[in-house]
Amino acid sequence: MDFNKIKEMGLEYAEKGKNAALDLAEKGKTQALIVNEQGKLLKAQRQLGALVYSLAKGKEENQPLVDKYIEIYSWIMVMAILY
Repeated sequence: MDFNKIKEMGLEYAEKGKNAALDLAEKGKTQALIVNEQGKLLKAQRQLGALVYSLAKGKEENQPLVDKYIEIYSWIMVMAILY
């Protein structure tokens, strides 16, 4: 095997390694975005649940406020689906 063939193989393997590293980095970035959106979703779910519970416990009705939280929750769900 001559030097040029070894050099060519080395470059080929280096390119494959680079592509694999870039792919893994992109997957990690996507996973981090998903985890972040899931955190937002959980927070919105807790806030909505706490609001509904406190309104029910106090025998109050504030439908505009509940609707606002449902809208926020729905928006977060849409964003989570898009990722």
